Amino acid sequence: MAEPAVLFIVTGRGGSKGVPKKNIKKINGIPLVGYKVISALKTNIKTKRIICSTDDSEIADAAKRYGAEVPFIRPSELATDTASSFDVVLHAMTWIKENDPEKYDIVFLLEPSSPFGTSLDFQNAIELLQEKNADSVVSVSSAEVSSFFIAPLEDSGKMTNHHNKVKEMMKLRRQDMAQEYYMNGCLYMAKWDYFEKQKKFLGPNTCGYVMPKEYSIEIDELRDFHYAQFIAENGYIDLKHWEL
Repeated sequence: MAEPAVLFIVTGRGGSKGVPKKNIKKINGIPLVGYKVISALKTNIKTKRIICSTDDSEIADAAKRYGAEVPFIRPSELATDTASSFDVVLHAMTWIKENDPEKYDIVFLLEPSSPFGTSLDFQNAIELLQEKNADSVVSVSSAEVSSFFIAPLEDSGKMTNHHNKVKEMMKLRRQDMAQEYYMNGCLYMAKWDYFEKQKKFLGPNTCGYVMPKEYSIEIDELRDFHYAQFIAENGYIDLKHWEL
């Protein structure tokens, strides 16, 4: 198969509330945005472009320091709490089409809040897309708790919904219970034409790229950041992936 041309879009807005200045907070001396830029930079793809879409000058400076381009500043309407990641990606794709003569085959969305996706993950995801002739690939990790044990409480506080789900589970043999997976936020990728038309990464022809739990941390709150620090500082992940 011909090697595709790949556009990596690293996103990061300045107004993070759960973890202030999250995208430039450092783990092992590298800001979160730097992890995603380094992994994209080290991906063994000849034709690629790595851009950062941000509204924040500090994030822009950090992204550029690690090798990304910041060819535009994200419009304010795409930097709010309610702005869609899909619209951010489409905005970047439109800018690229208008300003870059290269035609890209694949687009990646890389969010710094899930920093530990490696260059090997990105390469393997591209290979999975090609081997399965998928429209898109989304990274996942195995769930520790079965959805049979997850349900809403009734207004009264009773666990009727849990009871009913567990009752159904009891009818199954353990070997018939399939392993479940959750989307871990590390990478979203799609064929350029598919995303441009469908404006989404997840569809009926999407493949899940499975990642280990240690590399699947998503940072939404300060305790998540502290846990990611602990994972990195105590050898649960190989920090050599991000050595330049």
